Amino acid sequence: MMPHREIAQALDRFAPAALLRWRVALMAGLSTALGALLAGASASVGAGALVVGMLLCMGCSVFNQVQERRIDALMERTRNRPLASGALCPGTGLVLGGLLTIAALAGCALLGGVPALVAALVVPLLYNGMYTPLKRVSPHAILVGGIPGAMPPLLGWLLAGPLVPPESVYGIGALFAVYYLWQVPHFWCLAEKRRSDYARAGLAVAPVRMGRRYGLARTFWTAAFIAGLAASVPLGVVPDGPLRYAVLVLALLSGLAAAVQSLPRPLGTAFLRRFRVADAAMAAFLVLVSFGAVSG
Repeated sequence: MMPHREIAQALDRFAPAALLRWRVALMAGLSTALGALLAGASASVGAGALVVGMLLCMGCSVFNQVQERRIDALMERTRNRPLASGALCPGTGLVLGGLLTIAALAGCALLGGVPALVAALVVPLLYNGMYTPLKRVSPHAILVGGIPGAMPPLLGWLLAGPLVPPESVYGIGALFAVYYLWQVPHFWCLAEKRRSDYARAGLAVAPVRMGRRYGLARTFWTAAFIAGLAASVPLGVVPDGPLRYAVLVLALLSGLAAAVQSLPRPLGTAFLRRFRVADAAMAAFLVLVSFGAVSG
């Protein structure tokens, strides 16, 4: 086993690290830093955005685990989380979540002022205040949860401060839309794999509750995400030149892969049926956007 994998697994077993969900937090932090770089921020502001994004994600995650500790205890995937297993008490989680969130909000106020602070406040209000309780009753909860999930790039853009070029608002708006449209097929793909877990816990996720309508809904949201990729090009999410053509080619290939997936067996190959088109396309898209932000 590679050393970095051993380190990652050790962190996952370490109660505080598991509580903070460091992998998800790192992705949120990198997305926040990307938003700052797209606004033309300096490397130091980008680093600050990385830290703020991670702190905010960690705080929301801890609060979420306090809220869902009894549900987590019913699911195979989450039953060993510190709060679900009883390794840590809810009071500890509340204190830690509060400290992390306050630190993130303070960082937002210092770096980006009131606009960044307001945007940061939206994240726990929607994620912990609305999305988390809605998951128990509605298969459409992800439509709310997708908003805080798409906030990191926008937050990073706001953290760049008042000197942000006005024309960059179209690019960051397009990036926010792509992030939002990706959230739905991404979460539903994960929910398909964990269908029995969610059913056991009584969570109203789409693969469990929507029945025959689920396939059509998944196709719609995957198509919307791919359309969002293509639409982001004229809005300036990547600079003029080869990168724009690369994003268009990516959208085309993603559409073809999604179309093959929807074919009846055996035309839709087993490999493509297991292939997570939206996740692969999003990863490639972010590589292209990051390259454009750094090189630009």
